[in-house]
Amino acid sequence: PHPSAYGGACIRREFAPGAIVLFFLDRRDGEWVPAGGAFSRWAEDLADVDAPWLQLTRFYARVAALPDGDRAEALEDERDALLARIDEPVAQAMGADIARQLDGPSALLRAELLPAPPAPPAAKEDDGWRKPGDITSVQQALDAMRAGKP
Repeated sequence: PHPSAYGGACIRREFAPGAIVLFFLDRRDGEWVPAGGAFSRWAEDLADVDAPWLQLTRFYARVAALPDGDRAEALEDERDALLARIDEPVAQAMGADIARQLDGPSALLRAELLPAPPAPPAAKEDDGWRKPGDITSVQQALDAMRAGKP
């Protein structure tokens, strides 16, 4: 992160005069706010107007405007074109980013987005589960050790 992000709440508040900065913003209650959650990269300094972050952002904005059925093909075509430029590290990095988008959310995010699994059925009287007030085998072993029994 940019050093000024450590000033509190991970929110960038300082920018060099004349800096080119790419902001990822969201509208909430009629106000512009940083998009993403804590530790997300919502304000990126760019070296120039042709920086890779900006190229990808422009590309993703164009793809987002396409009909749903055309988006995956556009992403796949651009990914393949970029990854074919094997001697260009920036093209490889951009192609890898598009590939990650095509793969979908990470397992952690997928788990967050999926509905919670159903609760297990209530324990039956004879299913072997510990019942409130029962002394566990671990507690029994600790009690025996404390009493000096083998």
